[in-house]
Amino acid sequence: MQNTTYTALITGGAQGIGKAICLQLLAEGWRVVLADRDEEAGLETVTELRGQGEIEFIRTDVSQEAQVQAAVAQAADASAPLKALVNNAGIANPFN
Repeated sequence: MQNTTYTALITGGAQGIGKAICLQLLAEGWRVVLADRDEEAGLETVTELRGQGEIEFIRTDVSQEAQVQAAVAQAADASAPLKALVNNAGIANPFN
């Protein structure tokens, strides 16, 4: 039986709930593509979690359609097909 790895694209994955989702999916053997507009936090998270499995960061502002399309295209990988999208990006207090 062939061992197939799948890819999950996690928006807002640099911290909080998104980061926890990344960690869980890595533990389950998924290839994780972390998409976040905070480049510094995204790169720090990838560095922290890299030992847990295959993870990469793509700077993405989900309010920009072209950036989302580019992230999806980059996340797609023939060796680990894109099978999950977690729309976690959000702003806790947009009026502050």
